[in-house]
Amino acid sequence: GVNLVYIKVPKAASSTTGGIMRRIAAQNGVSGIHNDLWSDNITTPEPALWANHLAYYPVARRLQLLHLKLPVVLVGSVREPSTRAMSQFYHFQCQQKGQPTDNGTKLAFLRGLGNMQHSYLGGGTISNVIQRYDVIMSADQLEESTILLA
Repeated sequence: GVNLVYIKVPKAASSTTGGIMRRIAAQNGVSGIHNDLWSDNITTPEPALWANHLAYYPVARRLQLLHLKLPVVLVGSVREPSTRAMSQFYHFQCQQKGQPTDNGTKLAFLRGLGNMQHSYLGGGTISNVIQRYDVIMSADQLEESTILLA
């Protein structure tokens, strides 16, 4: 068995992919499908699934504390940047915070965003990011990407 760790980049099909990971884990007897295993519980039976919103470096630090015996399959997901950024704007800024949807507000949000996906996945060179992960799924090609998890 292997431990499954999914870095859920917000607004990059992350909840959908997290659900897919949970179904795969459930079918294979992996623990953690109903829990937030990033809590202080460090006695999780292996193999286990971690699939909650948390960026790469906090995940890497917590994995080191767990002293896992089984290998880790690290999965991330990305989405076309402008589509993901606008989805983030409408979901978090408009729906949750009630901000207006005018062009000025959108531009101000986008200017402050930076390359959020790249940072969330751990940053560094693109080669570093690709080498860090076993699978990087594309939200824009979710069906094709899901086959990689089978």
